[in-house]
Amino acid sequence: MSTPSDPYGFGRRLIAADLRPLPDIDDEGRLIGTRMWWLGPDFVEYIALRPNGLAHAVRAESRWDFRRPAHHGQVLGRQFGAAGTALDWLLRTREELLDQPAGLVRPYTESEVGDQEGQ
Repeated sequence: MSTPSDPYGFGRRLIAADLRPLPDIDDEGRLIGTRMWWLGPDFVEYIALRPNGLAHAVRAESRWDFRRPAHHGQVLGRQFGAAGTALDWLLRTREELLDQPAGLVRPYTESEVGDQEGQ
C-alpha cells in the first residue's frame, strides 16, 4: 500500500481543510476507500482516497443529499493523481475561488437596481 511520505502531516492537512470523512463504497457494496468532503457556498468538494495512494478530487455544484452523498450537480473541476497532488489542487483552487468576488445571480434586474439608487 502506497501512502504520502508523511501520513500524519497529510492527515493534519485534511483536518485543517475541514474535510469530513465518509466511507467510499462501490455499487456492489465493497469499501474501496474514504471520501473526504467539504460543503462550500454553492459547491461541494471531495477527495476520494484509495489505499494505493491515489486520489480523485472533485468540485461540483452543490445539490447535497445525505442519503446519496456521492450525487451532486455539474462538475466544476477535477484532479486525479497522487493523494498529495490532488489535495494540493483542491486547496489551491478553493482559495482562488473563495478569493473571487461573488458571481451569484441576483433575483433582481439591473433596472431595479438603478431605480433603487435614484431614490
